[in-house]
Amino acid sequence: MDVFDSFYEQIKSGLEVSEFLGLHAALFPEIKAHGLVEDYRLGRGRMKRLRDEVTPVALFLRGHADSSDRVQFPLNNSVPDSNVWHRTPNLHRTIEVTVAQARERLNLMTELNSSGWGRGFMGVTDNKPKSAFDEKMADPREAYSTDQVRETMIDALALCARNKAHSQGHTLIVSTAMEHLPRERWAEMQQVLAAPVAQLPFQEVYLVGRPDEKELCLRLK
Repeated sequence: MDVFDSFYEQIKSGLEVSEFLGLHAALFPEIKAHGLVEDYRLGRGRMKRLRDEVTPVALFLRGHADSSDRVQFPLNNSVPDSNVWHRTPNLHRTIEVTVAQARERLNLMTELNSSGWGRGFMGVTDNKPKSAFDEKMADPREAYSTDQVRETMIDALALCARNKAHSQGHTLIVSTAMEHLPRERWAEMQQVLAAPVAQLPFQEVYLVGRPDEKELCLRLK
């Protein structure tokens, strides 16, 4: 059993948050050492759950759980994606995770893996046909504005809301692949980004990511 299989086995059984976060952080040097950076960027193979489920929850827990709380991941393709048992106050938090702009991320990371450089923004939402992505990727890189990112993200969150309209759970974490604005810009957009998810049945909704290499965990509901 290698370090990744061991990690998955441990989080499936459940760990205290402090131990989970330590093990999670220790995986990233291993990803580089095992030549899995490209797989992680794409959320491919054994890196898929780490990228799409586990890391978004880790970003959330760093600011919204105590070290002695307990976290567990079923890893069984059912809901919830994660369980957190908080001690104070006593709360069993069920968490679902979804990715906004997953197809944009796939295209951008594929370009980065193949060429060594990548653009920061496409502005094509996941409901568009493949031809729209192909056409955009064929264009040269161009500058983009905060307004463009905001409008694309509003549309992306509306898509997430439609996909999760009948889901049940305490907390929904939306992992954003659009990480090319400073964290301060995301905070400025908090109110307008909250509108598309306001009617979801989840008690709380958070947008997480790592813009400008800093952690983002923005409460939208």
